[in-house]
Amino acid sequence: MKEQNNRKEQILERLKKIECLKAIERQIFNTNELPNELCLNNKEFAKLMGISELTALFMRRKGLINHIKFNSKNYLKISDIYTFLDTF
Repeated sequence: MKEQNNRKEQILERLKKIECLKAIERQIFNTNELPNELCLNNKEFAKLMGISELTALFMRRKGLINHIKFNSKNYLKISDIYTFLDTF
């Protein structure tokens, strides 16, 4: 249980860093193409969680985590990732 809490804390720490980096990226490139909320693509999400991209795909397909489709690409909102982490 302690190991699981440590893992969750590590993921939350990474999420905070990603939020900062994504905000900086938006300011630099001044892009409004993505939805207003910060998002990760499947590859970024898989890396964050320490899982394979295929596992991330299965999680989305089973409805374990919400995702949005934009320009034929799937994105996971940071708020949905936090919600997912709170449920486990």
